[in-house]
Amino acid sequence: VTEYYDAPQGTYSLTMTQTNPLARSGAPYLIPMRVALFASNGQVVPGTTQTLLLGDSRQAFHFSGVSAPPVPSLLRDFSAPIILDYAYSAAQLTHLLNYETDPFAAWEASQRLAATLILDATAMMAKGLPPQWPASYFEVVRELLRQQAERGAALVAECLTLPSEATLTEALETLDPEVLHGARIALRREVAGRLEGELALTYDLLAPTGPYNLDAREIGRRALRNLCLGYLLELETDALYRLAGRQFSTADNMTNQYAALATLVDHDCPERITALEDFHEQWRAEALVMDKWFAVQAGSRLPSTLSRVKALSQHPDFDVENPNRV
Repeated sequence: VTEYYDAPQGTYSLTMTQTNPLARSGAPYLIPMRVALFASNGQVVPGTTQTLLLGDSRQAFHFSGVSAPPVPSLLRDFSAPIILDYAYSAAQLTHLLNYETDPFAAWEASQRLAATLILDATAMMAKGLPPQWPASYFEVVRELLRQQAERGAALVAECLTLPSEATLTEALETLDPEVLHGARIALRREVAGRLEGELALTYDLLAPTGPYNLDAREIGRRALRNLCLGYLLELETDALYRLAGRQFSTADNMTNQYAALATLVDHDCPERITALEDFHEQWRAEALVMDKWFAVQAGSRLPSTLSRVKALSQHPDFDVENPNRV
């Protein structure tokens, strides 16, 4: 998708081109593309919330009465199972993340924005230079945390979950996994350092007020609270390690207990050892849970992980003939 804005005419155009190397007939698909154009004040330009139907290999769509260059929100509600190639700038993505009301489009903007920042930082760090983080990103994260009740804790948790390293590698022609890993962790630490107060407040606000509940709202609250805990531990203070240890020991459900454990295994602290021992003692009779116990240790980012995995391969509960355990 490419755009063109004609200021004298007050018109805005989107030109869409589709390609599919797997199509046998070569005929273009009919692709529904839900769109909206956002003005600089965060409002949707009237009349621009539409479902465009791309039925040709190349097709242009025109909007009139557009008084200034807008920010397009494309593929809202994941209206088609496609890979969308549009050259969003970091400023455009920040704008969408601030104002977009469509959950999928907001999440997509968050993932593209974080990926842009991490990949830019990877390029800088590969040259031996420190990464540069735009202040606007942390402002939008701050607003998302403040608005978690209105926008939904589940959505905010998804928006603040950084894209995985596996996903990020898809955008790289040459991969240095150590530098990419370092860039992603650097962004997590920057978020924690700049927004410690907001993260801690959100963690406290989302504390459970009753017994474990499986409804969607409570699932979202647990997800965001555990995400905040993960960010906070990037500050690597004894007080925060104790906080995660308390969550582990007092949790009345596997979600919160395992989230605390999965956070602690990335940090060299006494609480990590205690949690791993207690989790094993509590769940050693449950095979599927023990799979998670082995997996969370194998996925730790600590430098000692390789030696730990070698030791675990000799553990009495490890079975090399069990694919899930391997």
